[in-house]
Amino acid sequence: MRILVIGANGTVGKAVSKELAATHEIISAGRKEADITVDITSPSSIAAMYEQVGKVMR
Repeated sequence: MRILVIGANGTVGKAVSKELAATHEIISAGRKEADITVDITSPSSIAAMYEQVGKVMR
């Protein structure tokens, strides 16, 4: 399963990503140092992130 973790470089995001990575494909999203850059204060940035990522579980 492909899982998008927004805030994957934060304290909680790192722990969640590490736990899920053993059995799932993790796509990290964040302000920097992530697979995908996103500004969660910008609706257009969020829309662009989902376009770039494609289908993920909700």
